[in-house]
Amino acid sequence: MTITTKPKTSRKPDEAIVQKLINKGGSVAAATPEKSTQLSSVLLRIPADMLAQIDASVKRRHPIRISRQTWIIEALYARLRAEEKDIDKI
Repeated sequence: MTITTKPKTSRKPDEAIVQKLINKGGSVAAATPEKSTQLSSVLLRIPADMLAQIDASVKRRHPIRISRQTWIIEALYARLRAEEKDIDKI
């Protein structure tokens, strides 16, 4: 086992140098926009055969597979966009 001496404590930094560094300042990090969407949990009951079709569609998705939840959210999003377009036509 190697025995070493206690490290010497460094001297206190010069107060003027510290204040100069503090006063120099810097730029504030860019603010990231907060997401306005808040997530809510929903219990969703789906017929077993429809769920099997969704799972099959999820598995066929290539090259990037997604989760069942993401697939359902994408489908809901597409439906909502389609309905908005239909409302705009009226």
